Amino acid sequence: MSDPVNVQFFHQSGVWHKPPRAVLVDIILIGGGGGASDTADGENAQYKVETVNASDLGSEVKVEIGAGGRPGGTSGCALIITHLAATPRHVHAPPVAASGTDFPPVPQYGIIGLPVAG
Repeated sequence: MSDPVNVQFFHQSGVWHKPPRAVLVDIILIGGGGGASDTADGENAQYKVETVNASDLGSEVKVEIGAGGRPGGTSGCALIITHLAATPRHVHAPPVAASGTDFPPVPQYGIIGLPVAG
């Protein structure tokens, strides 16, 4: 089973909220691309990928998304993938006997599951 993740995508500025049990955060930023003109080709967008410890980030982080340049340029975006700690498994405690009562004895079992001769 893979580790759980929280995925947040931003196509405009906003606020990233750190989810509970956050451990690592993959941040993928793509800048706005430049539009083409009659005399110049459009520029490719720049991108940056970084992984940081969730403990190094606050509970909220402002995300700024830039607009593309010249008419026809594409705006940037951000993809933030937060790796979460696995949810702890709950261990169920055995039932508690009501006061003044005893549970019946539990038989002892051998390695292959057969009762041990007593």
